[in-house]
Amino acid sequence: MRAVYLFKSFSAIVVLTSTVVAQNCKCGYRDSNGNLWREAIVSTFTQPAGALAAVNADWIISTDNQPQPSPATASIQYVTANVFQFNDALGLKASQYDNSGSVKCAEIFTKDVVISGADFTTFGTHRFDWLPSKTTYSYAGSGLTSSRTITKNVPTTPSESILNVWSNGDPGFSKGPPQADAIATVQWVHLYFNSTTLSESAFNSACVAAGRPAVCNV
Repeated sequence: MRAVYLFKSFSAIVVLTSTVVAQNCKCGYRDSNGNLWREAIVSTFTQPAGALAAVNADWIISTDNQPQPSPATASIQYVTANVFQFNDALGLKASQYDNSGSVKCAEIFTKDVVISGADFTTFGTHRFDWLPSKTTYSYAGSGLTSSRTITKNVPTTPSESILNVWSNGDPGFSKGPPQADAIATVQWVHLYFNSTTLSESAFNSACVAAGRPAVCNV
């Protein structure tokens, strides 16, 4: 059985692009906004061992079926085969529709922000910081940077992190169903978080036992 981390708050950076050298980070991770996180999942899908090795280390591949209400024209069927090594990175595929009633899609186990001028055919950094009082969504790529903060209805219930590619044929939302395979290529994911699996006291004890190394800047 693979553990499912329930994040109480976290910072997520997804690149749809560099390898981070392993460090002694027993005293946590400090992000570019100055927030301190106790834990991390660093998935480098371009590693020599391959993308699926990184997936299997820290993620679960979805296989569930999700019926969709009208105006969608097809259900979403997540399949293991649509999570794969692609272009020396991780591929998440929504398969060409085969008129079976379901679109075969991809998801691994975290609001829709329109970023004017963003080019999603090239690699860029997608990031969100979920804090107790706010959630900030950011994008950087193709010479463009954009950030938006939401302070109302900030989630307070622990949650998991999800990456997926899907289509349900809804003409006003996901479009499709796809007439050809659509693949999102992911090079790495870094998650820095406080979870229910490592208490603050246990974290402090581990930091002391490690000799109080400097907090890792990420």
